[in-house]
Amino acid sequence: MPKVTTIYSNSLTYSSGTYVRPNGTTGSSYYYQAIQVVTYTRGQYNFRSNSSIDTYGCFYNGYFDPTSPRINLVVCDDDSGGKRQFSINATLYYNQLYYVVVTTYSPNTIGDYDVLATGPAVVYMTSVTPSTTSSSQIVSSYGNVLNSNSGTFVRPNANRNDDDYYYQAIQLRISTGAYYSFISISSMDTYGCLYSSSFDPSNPRHNLMICNDDDAGSSQFLINQYLNSYTTYILVVTTYSTRTLGSFTVQATGPASVGMTSISPPRKCSHKMSIFQYIFF
Repeated sequence: MPKVTTIYSNSLTYSSGTYVRPNGTTGSSYYYQAIQVVTYTRGQYNFRSNSSIDTYGCFYNGYFDPTSPRINLVVCDDDSGGKRQFSINATLYYNQLYYVVVTTYSPNTIGDYDVLATGPAVVYMTSVTPSTTSSSQIVSSYGNVLNSNSGTFVRPNANRNDDDYYYQAIQLRISTGAYYSFISISSMDTYGCLYSSSFDPSNPRHNLMICNDDDAGSSQFLINQYLNSYTTYILVVTTYSTRTLGSFTVQATGPASVGMTSISPPRKCSHKMSIFQYIFF
């Protein structure tokens, strides 16, 4: 299939919005432009900058909020396009909303740029800068504790076959289908996994959708995912290291509130009881 290249041109100026970009210097201001991306053909696309300035690009799955630039963040890139230009590969789905944020490697830099989107079909790119696109987003919070009575399992991607990872399984209630972000807040090094339909601690890869370790920074997980309404999802909160105890909070951000209920049994319960409880909605 022949490739199609769509070109978007604009400028970073002194009137552009500013923020602290991911992986940037704390306290510094980076001019940016958020570009809304939509395509009507599913496939693999590449977004590459072309500019005389040293660009830095970030790709978001769902809305982009410059005050919380790690929410919905998929990937950032600096120089993969050569000559100080970013190059980002991403799979786009039909009629889904994405953002490419164009900024710079160094703070307080302005200049013209192009974004070249190459893939199986035309990509529609529209500037939404400097709007804060999350103004209608709702944050739901859930807090609990991993303690010696919590269940244990062998978490996905563990370095060894050790079943001493304490966990808590949280059933999610989604009333509006959309992209949602889940961030942990804890003094522990948390690790999060999202499951569809059911969660079985004796078979932790069954129904597994995604896991994350540190994308929220400060050793906290960040999971961005499109969730369908009235569908069973289980968020499992555990830790990077074994035998770790402590309190945690999960913040869910999206266009509607997210109901979160613990369905974790005490560790002395049998797996048979656990599995029955996990699939009940």
